[in-house]
Amino acid sequence: MNKKTALLALFALAIVSISGCMTAEPPQEGKLYIRTLIDGKDTLYIKGDSMWFVHHSYQLPGMWAGDNLPTYINQDQLWNHVWNRNISDVVKIAKPDATLPVSGEWSSENMSVKIYTSGFGNYEVKEYPGKANDNTLVIDLNDTEPLGAHWYVIDIDWDEGAASAEAPVAK
Repeated sequence: MNKKTALLALFALAIVSISGCMTAEPPQEGKLYIRTLIDGKDTLYIKGDSMWFVHHSYQLPGMWAGDNLPTYINQDQLWNHVWNRNISDVVKIAKPDATLPVSGEWSSENMSVKIYTSGFGNYEVKEYPGKANDNTLVIDLNDTEPLGAHWYVIDIDWDEGAASAEAPVAK
């Protein structure tokens, strides 16, 4: 491959990567709104007013192309991650009305978790908060597709009156 072709290919790859990072962000609808840059596989845990990541592969959340970008919480709180191997620091959600409920049984029927990505990644709510998992929401973010990191937006909403002691916990 000649030098011009290699530079053109590199330029095209940069444009594709940058365009994925700059797509329009969906409007905030829920009570807790998270925007994070993922390149690889990570799991986000949210319990009450606390959030943390467990990193599984590729780059740490926010790390890509020499940048160390924060995770945005409700568009006005920046979380600059501190890592202990593959586990991030625990951040406290600043707005009290954005903290997840710490009682009741939650499922897709009474807690809305909408996830958007600017790339080709996969995502899944692994567990909803409930007694069985110490009221922790667990979300897998999987951006192992090619072409670099992509932004993930997680929009969470719930109705405090909708939690039931008998509602099944989604698996």
